[in-house]
Amino acid sequence: MVMGFGNLFGLLKEQDYDLPDPNVVQKRLHELEKQMLTATGSEYTRLVYTVANTMQLLRICRSAKKNGGKWVWVDVD
Repeated sequence: MVMGFGNLFGLLKEQDYDLPDPNVVQKRLHELEKQMLTATGSEYTRLVYTVANTMQLLRICRSAKKNGGKWVWVDVD
């Protein structure tokens, strides 16, 4: 609980998500890193941010066993 703010109207409760398999995320990370080798300009910048976000997702996937959380994996392609 945050002092003076309660639980911010229920916004601080834990969420349930289904996490993807860490191997799938790792494979996607390798694909992005290969694309970075030939990318230039704004495409390279986009890939840098995508790799950073994918690395964070991989970290969350690997620590999920400790947290017991669930994430929903949405494939945009």
